[in-house]
Amino acid sequence: MVDNRFILTKRILIGGIIISFDNCRLVSLNNEILDHIFSWRYDKPYNVYDLYLNDYLKNSDLWGVEQFALVENENIIAYVSCQVIKNDMWVGWALRPNLCGSGIGQEFVKKCIVELIALKKHYMKEIFLKVYSWNTRAIKVYKKVGFVHYDKFIRVENGEDTEYIIMKMDIK
Repeated sequence: MVDNRFILTKRILIGGIIISFDNCRLVSLNNEILDHIFSWRYDKPYNVYDLYLNDYLKNSDLWGVEQFALVENENIIAYVSCQVIKNDMWVGWALRPNLCGSGIGQEFVKKCIVELIALKKHYMKEIFLKVYSWNTRAIKVYKKVGFVHYDKFIRVENGEDTEYIIMKMDIK
């Protein structure tokens, strides 16, 4: 039986581009995709998600293992990461900046989850993510898709305390 949370239905017109999440797929990062992702700039306060200084993404040993791009044809939709640690799947993503706030968050998150479960052959019970506690836009989307608040923690970043929320989704 298909979980209704993961049924994709929309074709979305954004900036003259129609995105059909049914046609999107995960591909391994490569230098060309990475250069494109490194050019992305988010408006404040979301600029903390700018990826150009992230050395983790430059580790080509993790391309196609933990690091991916969600693409539709040649159109790069997002950066997507996934780690399976002790049978727990931890996910993260960065939607292309000009797509943020456009109302596609739920479809985007659903597609990423479906693709990652298939790719990682992960049929365990839970998927986890962490998000800045101030990012209510993302938290709202995650809740609508089925994530719930699990925990929170504070980490010092740039000399300041930064609060994160850990959310989880039960997969059955």
